[in-house]
Amino acid sequence: MKTGRAWLWMVVVFAGCGGGGKAGITIGAIMSQTGTLATIGQEELQAAQLAVDEINGAGGVLDGTLTLVNVDDRSDPTGAAAAATTLVNSNHVS
Repeated sequence: MKTGRAWLWMVVVFAGCGGGGKAGITIGAIMSQTGTLATIGQEELQAAQLAVDEINGAGGVLDGTLTLVNVDDRSDPTGAAAAATTLVNSNHVS
């Protein structure tokens, strides 16, 4: 169930991401890198990065490359909200 939560965040952020074309697409993810869920979050991030690398290796998307930006939620609901704000305000993921 916890794995599904992280992928849900990634899908939600990806669904609204801006960009495209030659400039590429930035995918925002919120996965725990610290705290009680760090082991799971680190593995999820590795899997997501592997997928991005494979997609880029096959030519990317819409003639551009994908970039994965993860913000650590510290295994905390408050941290997740702060991570989402960081993705939008600092990393400019729509």
